[in-house]
Amino acid sequence: MKKIFFLFLSTAAFLGLSGTAVYQSAASSLENPNQTANLSGERKPITDSSADRDPPKDIPVSFSNEAVFELFREGEYWGKYSRLEDAVSAASGQPHSSVRRKGETRWVWDNYPPFDVFLVGSSYAGGDSYAEFDTFAGAAGFAREQDRAFVYYRKNNRLIWDNTTALPVRANTSVPLTLQMPELPRGCEVTSLAMLLSSQSVRVDKMTLAERVSKDETPYEVKNGKIYYGNPHKGFVGHMSDFQKNGYGVYHEPIYNLLLEYLPMEALDLTGCEYADLEYFLALHTPVWVIINSTYAPLDPDSFVTWHTADGPVKITYREHSVLLTGYDGDTVYFNDPLGGEGEAEKVNFALAWEQMGRQAITCAP
Repeated sequence: MKKIFFLFLSTAAFLGLSGTAVYQSAASSLENPNQTANLSGERKPITDSSADRDPPKDIPVSFSNEAVFELFREGEYWGKYSRLEDAVSAASGQPHSSVRRKGETRWVWDNYPPFDVFLVGSSYAGGDSYAEFDTFAGAAGFAREQDRAFVYYRKNNRLIWDNTTALPVRANTSVPLTLQMPELPRGCEVTSLAMLLSSQSVRVDKMTLAERVSKDETPYEVKNGKIYYGNPHKGFVGHMSDFQKNGYGVYHEPIYNLLLEYLPMEALDLTGCEYADLEYFLALHTPVWVIINSTYAPLDPDSFVTWHTADGPVKITYREHSVLLTGYDGDTVYFNDPLGGEGEAEKVNFALAWEQMGRQAITCAP
């Protein structure tokens, strides 16, 4: 606990600020047609029951000289395996398991929830001083309700958010601009991702990302007045490089999975969080990838249509767009727009539009 509390103080010192920030949505809640399930996460207090630590009797354990992977449950040794796949299979269904190479301390696999919330000087109703969450939105939402709390990200072993640091009135990060045109008329999402990666000194061009992002190749069809098409939550829908053919775009899940390929320890999905959380990361000079619409203001309901996909109905708007947030001040938010260049918008309307598009956001953990 002392080590993590030191990280909390270090981040506050890095911002050069003190006091308590009041976090709230920049606008009232709107109907959210595109939000995915389980964005809020689930609070999972750690138990310390020794009964949970006994390995199942029917799991075969390899004790050959070639065994190089060691399995741990709740930090206790379970057995060793010659293949990583066998160790992972043995841990299936067993929470708080991890696998590491023999003689090493770094985990090569684990199934711990990625976010911990630590409470300073208090505990929640369950009597625990910390809780686990599957999503950043769930962790930050819970932490925001506490007197003093901070969010710890297991992937990079660092504190990434706290509720006691007052943010500066303005922040700005310079990120080289990349335009999607002329090669990718529908490639705003991968082009914004290329700029995010560039801000982390990862050099990869938009065309490579366009090739590698997941695709949903379901053909466009209209039957009995209903549109049947792909699911942007699963992959890019339609044609990215040809405006003369049917196409749409892609949402945060495939973009986040692509970011994981380049920055597996830093990739951070903020989807479902409050707008103020985006400014928190901008204050740390970390740009944020978002899904928005091309007007940067909330749209009328008739701007949305419903597609029928293999996974169920999805509401979409043909004004869907993606930009990279780079800063804010007063009433204004600043961004790199892959279609129009460096841009700015009125903050409250931008936040409303972002919420309307499902609060989709991705960044890199500082």
